[in-house]
Amino acid sequence: MARPPGEVYGIAFGIGGLVGSLEGDIIASYAMGDVIGVHDGVGGLVGTLASSATLSDSYATGSVGADSEGLGGLVGSNDGEINASFLG
Repeated sequence: MARPPGEVYGIAFGIGGLVGSLEGDIIASYAMGDVIGVHDGVGGLVGTLASSATLSDSYATGSVGADSEGLGGLVGSNDGEINASFLG
């Protein structure tokens, strides 16, 4: 199946426009493509944000779609910390 440039498609847990699963820190980053996933943890910027992770000063602008629960415009599944980040 052909996908437009910048689009992310995945069938695993933790699909994101920039990072699938984050256990560290992301500061001042962005993702602009659409993200489409099949399982939980689908986000426009980060799929799954672990309890040890921090997302700061970042944004996402694409649309997000999934066939299950656990999706979000910025982060699909969040156990971490989000500061000054938004959907554009």
